[in-house]
Amino acid sequence: VTAKFCNELCRGDKISTAGSNLVGFQIYSEEVWDFEEWDFEEEYFGFVQEHNGGLGLPGTECSCLYSDGELPLPLKDGVTFFEQNPAGTGPVMFTNNYADFVCYGYTPPTPHTFLDSRKLAAVNISHNDLSGPIDILFAPSVKSLDASHNNFTHVKPFKKYKSSHSLRSFDLSSNLISQEFATLFVDKPRNIEEIDLSNNLISGPIQTSEQFDFLRRLIVGSNKLSGTLPNLPSKFPDLVDLDLSSNMITGSINGGLTNHLILKTLDLSGNMLTSFDETAVLSNLLQLNHMDLSNNELGPVIPREIGKLKDKLTVLDLSNNNFVSTIPSEIGSLQSDATVRLAGNQFDSTFLAPLSVCSIGHLPDSVGYFDLSDQPKYCPPERVALADFYNEAKGLEWTESLSWLDDYNSHCLWKGVTCEDGRTIKIELRANGLSGRLSSSIGMLKDLRVLDISDNDIKDTIPSEIGLLEQLEFLKLSFNQFQREVPPDIENLRKLKLFQAHGNRITGTVTLFAGLEPDEFEESSYVTDCGSPSFFGNDPGPVNCTSCTMCCNEFEECYPANKNSFLEWKDYEDFGWILLA
Repeated sequence: VTAKFCNELCRGDKISTAGSNLVGFQIYSEEVWDFEEWDFEEEYFGFVQEHNGGLGLPGTECSCLYSDGELPLPLKDGVTFFEQNPAGTGPVMFTNNYADFVCYGYTPPTPHTFLDSRKLAAVNISHNDLSGPIDILFAPSVKSLDASHNNFTHVKPFKKYKSSHSLRSFDLSSNLISQEFATLFVDKPRNIEEIDLSNNLISGPIQTSEQFDFLRRLIVGSNKLSGTLPNLPSKFPDLVDLDLSSNMITGSINGGLTNHLILKTLDLSGNMLTSFDETAVLSNLLQLNHMDLSNNELGPVIPREIGKLKDKLTVLDLSNNNFVSTIPSEIGSLQSDATVRLAGNQFDSTFLAPLSVCSIGHLPDSVGYFDLSDQPKYCPPERVALADFYNEAKGLEWTESLSWLDDYNSHCLWKGVTCEDGRTIKIELRANGLSGRLSSSIGMLKDLRVLDISDNDIKDTIPSEIGLLEQLEFLKLSFNQFQREVPPDIENLRKLKLFQAHGNRITGTVTLFAGLEPDEFEESSYVTDCGSPSFFGNDPGPVNCTSCTMCCNEFEECYPANKNSFLEWKDYEDFGWILLA
């Protein structure tokens, strides 16, 4: 018996193929039959093997492989696994001397391999080249089936379902399943908890006559679903994760969807949704931590009630829609580690994005992200830096803080801030009740020329980022509670005309740029606590500042650095008009 003979035999008219599809044939050594039909069939994993023959003689046998009326598998070389024959990858030549004893076509592993394993709980046949229909209830003990990344085209009806079946989850993602959604779950197992059908060709509206009382995870993204969103809680009351992304769903987001009180993940991205229905109450989704509505046609206004999800929501993606007007400030109430994506809309650029939203991911220790934060027309970076300056210096306790942290106003309108062409050039907040510490974000104000925060109660150290302010001309830090050493980065300030840091708890060495020359302020230009007696006594003693023009001591007595402490100026008030110039 040759392969050519069996091929002609199996494709010929002599064998009835009504209701079946030929998918291949095999040759193996047992006996030769007279090829008169007989009715013996064996079902393997959804496929039928039909033996055709009659009176047997010693020799070889042909077996024609059929798919039991379902869509056929591709005809190709492969392997059939039988106990009496060697397994391998094929074609396979058997161990006798007949050169044509090989397998052709393709038959999956026989299901009795699974059925005989009564304690088998999980099956993973993913990332293979399996094709045709699949019966996901092939073994009663299996709780979890992963058949993803194959070429299955059809899910067989659940006609074999028995109450003894234990299936709880199945993954058929990345196959070629082309059924309608409504036909997939007829007579489904009642205890299914997780379904993943993403990346297939499933079509039709999201409708089903079945009740999914235990289903917690439904993933049907990247298919061809159409129609509008149904009243999902009526069929899927316990959903926790819902992914219908990259389909063709139309209409609005409705109240049926927002009544999923335990929903944690909602992905409707990549559809054709146009609006939020008046019945939609987003604030009902109090457990939601991931909402992706990107790449739709939603608009025109972002619902402000999204802000009520602040306790849980960590991912909000509304990018690439049709939102206009302003970004609601309520989004800024989300958690500091939230990710917010709003790019690809048509927001009115005459309005700034809310400061609270721009601050997401840009404050110290923040791990959040806002995708418009790097666009100055929405989020001027200096506004965020000044907001951090305010918070670190306990702005709520300031004597005057008019307009500070206003969500929509420019920082140039804030009390004590002066701008030039939108850039901050002056901060003047002398004797204004500042405390806390000086924020390192001060280094972001690259055009700053004047920083006067003297006569306040700021503590901690002077941040090294102060050395980034290369345009700074006037720096007044006197009469605060700054501690330890002045950072060596202060030497980078080559335009300084005035530096006053006395009346603090500073120690060590202060090194100013060597090329600085006293200007209009003469002896009061560069002042530190370099006088005696020191607040710290002899250990560590006064500040060492060879560039200073004036030194002050613990009694607030100040004198020119090139004179001794017993000359005419001994009381700060005697020449305070110079220091405050």
